[in-house]
Amino acid sequence: MKLSKILSVAFALVFISCNTQNSTTLPFYGPKKLLASGDTAYHQIGKFSLINQDQVSINEQILQSKISVVNFFFATCQSICPIMSKHLMHLQDSCLKFNSVSHAYPFQFISITVNPEHDNPDVLKNYAKSYNAKSGFWTFLTGSKTEIYHLAKHDFLVNALENNSTAENTAYTLSTEEFIHSELLMLIDPKGHIRGLYNGTDESSVIELWDALKRLSKEFEKPH
Repeated sequence: MKLSKILSVAFALVFISCNTQNSTTLPFYGPKKLLASGDTAYHQIGKFSLINQDQVSINEQILQSKISVVNFFFATCQSICPIMSKHLMHLQDSCLKFNSVSHAYPFQFISITVNPEHDNPDVLKNYAKSYNAKSGFWTFLTGSKTEIYHLAKHDFLVNALENNSTAENTAYTLSTEEFIHSELLMLIDPKGHIRGLYNGTDESSVIELWDALKRLSKEFEKPH
């Protein structure tokens, strides 16, 4: 069965599944530290400033008050990126329906190019159109290569988490010459914590992401 059909069936059962699914809290990824108060401080995405496909400046506040799926890609990629983007396109439909009826924090997608020299806002806008990306829901970002790579490596911990996909991973020192090309879809909560890692080229993993989105939405459900 195609991913779009599977997700359609999954959406039809969304509220049943939300009430009956395992209530275990999703893990936190990245280093953590114990505060003097006794609380645990988990890794969070730091500050950044990039440009979206509409040439609007975007910073880390885009992550606040929404549950985000983030990936790194580039427009001319002919291997894993088209597969990931196609899967996100199908997942987008279910997420938009969920946003329209749920009292939880809304979902959003953020795709960040790792080839900003080529992928300017116009290129990203055309790429977004090719995957029917909905404005205000699926954001494409470009900017300084130095900032993007620092963001990918030290905030989203790309490659390190991919090489050792376990919670509380700390081994993320990478060569500055390494080209980031990852199939990871990262689930980020409204506080900027990394809460899940999924293979964007694998349909079963994308379905797991959909289930995780619903679980995380219960954790951050708004009072109504």
